Amino acid sequence: MPPTSNQNAEEAAVDSPCGCEAKRRRKSDGKQDRSSRVAASAVSGPLTEEDRYCIDRFRQLVRIPTISGEGVPSGSYAKCAELLQKWLGDITGVTNIRAVEYVPGKPVVLATFPGTDPALSTILLNGHYDVVPVFREHWKTEPFEAVIEDGKIYGRGTQDMKCVLTGYIEGLRRIFAQGRQLRRTIHISLVPDEEVGGADGAMKFAESSEFADLNVGMVLDEGLANPSSEKYTVFYGERATNWVAFRVKGNTGHGSRFIDNTAVEKLVTILSRIYAVRAEQRKILDDSSCGPAAAAKTLGDVLTVNVTALKTGVPSSSTKSGFALNVIPSEALVGVDIRVPLHIDRAQLKNIFDGWLGEYKDEVEVEFDNFAEHPPPLSMSNPWLLAFQSSIEREVGVEATLEIFPSGTDSRS
Repeated sequence: MPPTSNQNAEEAAVDSPCGCEAKRRRKSDGKQDRSSRVAASAVSGPLTEEDRYCIDRFRQLVRIPTISGEGVPSGSYAKCAELLQKWLGDITGVTNIRAVEYVPGKPVVLATFPGTDPALSTILLNGHYDVVPVFREHWKTEPFEAVIEDGKIYGRGTQDMKCVLTGYIEGLRRIFAQGRQLRRTIHISLVPDEEVGGADGAMKFAESSEFADLNVGMVLDEGLANPSSEKYTVFYGERATNWVAFRVKGNTGHGSRFIDNTAVEKLVTILSRIYAVRAEQRKILDDSSCGPAAAAKTLGDVLTVNVTALKTGVPSSSTKSGFALNVIPSEALVGVDIRVPLHIDRAQLKNIFDGWLGEYKDEVEVEFDNFAEHPPPLSMSNPWLLAFQSSIEREVGVEATLEIFPSGTDSRS
């Protein structure tokens, strides 16, 4: 899951028995690249030896720079997969540990913990070990050193989602170390490339005979950290992730002239319409928090759109800027990240695009890097969902609320 565009920091609290429960809060340190610095907060009580063991493993995992796009040539994917297999091998009763490469250099780590009733459908714990890139100049600590500072662990991937991978493995280790037996078989899949769409990771696995043979009834994957210890969030669906570029054509000419219908002029108009929709959706979200609790909306209920790329200009090697600033470019491009809630379908989304382009529709090329349908949400009466929700309320003693996940996960596979 990529960091939020407003670069808010994430804070992951290590106050669970294995030290990996996460809690997110916003920070206001303007000197920090807040999407890059991920912290694990101080524990709430004395650490046991088991806690220290878990935290040490967590830090080992963070120290492997499994950056999407770099994991194969750097060897970090292979190193991470090797370490995860070693840890899984330490668990009592584990079987069939292996790393399957559907794409060379991108291992999917699999393992099985047999239950006492093989006729039952199984539970799959899925997680990704890749992380997004870093901008080191904005970090106060080394992003892949897992530095402990004031009781907090800082590093890329501490929350998204190496704390969860550590929690999976440590939780299973503790369960089976106690000699407990589970009725259902548990499988674990640890995958690469989620941060770049998952095509070479979870998607290949989901299409494979290995997955078909697992007889999976429920998959658990990443969500968001709980901001409160009094209420947990369970996500039963997610918004569709769409990455779209609009390539605008226009007249060119010398910068000293009044040239009409330029690409940049059209792009400015399109941008104003994009930001009008953005402001409208943000107002819907903000206004709902002032009304009745039942009418309150979360980020997963609205459409978000953010401009993530702008490109125009005529290149020149003879200027400081790198552009010929006296020439009007004939083309301009804007790229946007759009997260689409469940109540907006493809036809409605196309209407939104048409509204942005307006009178320039025939002069704009629309290029989709990702144009996705919503992953099918779970029904509110789904027995797995109800069992998961009720078990949290029964065993943990906190309310479990249901929401739509605002970002993307491997569930799209």
